[in-house]
Amino acid sequence: MCRSVFLPGDPARNGSVAFWRPDGVAPPAVAAASVTDLTVVLPRDGGIEAARVPAVLLLRSRPPLRPS
Repeated sequence: MCRSVFLPGDPARNGSVAFWRPDGVAPPAVAAASVTDLTVVLPRDGGIEAARVPAVLLLRSRPPLRPS
């Protein structure tokens, strides 16, 4: 099962969503996405630990800005 996290952008409309698996297995590839490594915090031995996991990064399709 995949987990997801929103990655904010600057400006905010440039944010994206990353899907990753807590077991460290790469999620299935998607045609409209890129694959990257993501640092997440996972529970370990009664505490927490930062871990790098493969993730699929979906970028929202944005229309161009129009001048007002």
